[in-house]
Amino acid sequence: MAKHKIKKNNSKNKKLKKKIGMRKSNSISRNLPAITAKMQKTKKGFGFAIPEKKDGDDIFISERNMEGAMNGDIVEVGIYPDSRRTGNREGFVKRIIKRETSEIAGTFDRNKHFGFVVSDDRKDREEILIHKKHFNGARKGDKVLVKITRYPTNREGAEGKVTEIISRSGESDGDIRSLISP
Repeated sequence: MAKHKIKKNNSKNKKLKKKIGMRKSNSISRNLPAITAKMQKTKKGFGFAIPEKKDGDDIFISERNMEGAMNGDIVEVGIYPDSRRTGNREGFVKRIIKRETSEIAGTFDRNKHFGFVVSDDRKDREEILIHKKHFNGARKGDKVLVKITRYPTNREGAEGKVTEIISRSGESDGDIRSLISP
C-alpha cells in the first residue's frame, strides 16, 4: 500500500514538474499563440510587452524570458496558455524583430582589463561591456556615448565601444548632457 502511494506521488510530482517546466521553458513555443509587441523594461530586469494591436492587456515578461530584448525593441511574444486564467497574461520573447537601440548614454566604469557603461536611462539596466581597446580615452566616472557592437542574449551581456565622451567625471553639466544624447 505504501508502495502504491509513493508511485501515485511520483506520478503527481512528474506532472507537476512537467507543468512547471512548461511554464518556464520555451521549448513549447512553436505551439503557443504569438503577438508582435514593443518591449517596455523596468530597472529590475523584467518588463511588459505592449501589443501593437490592442488585443488585450500588456504581457508580463520575466527577466529570464527576455532573450536579450532591450527597452523599446519590437518583439514577437509567446503567451503562456495558463496565464489567461489568472487574468494577468504572462509570456516570453520568441524573437526580436527590430532593435530600437544602437547607442546608449551612461556612466563609464572600469577595472584593469575591461570597462562597462551603465545606462542613464532609468528603465534600462543594461550594462555594456567595453573592452580595453574600445575605451577611447574614457575614464572612470565619465559620461559617455556607447555604440552597441553585440546585443545581449540570455547567456551574455551586451558589448560596445565608446564613441564620444560627453563630459568628464565631476563636470556639472554632464548629467544633463547625457540625458539629451541619443
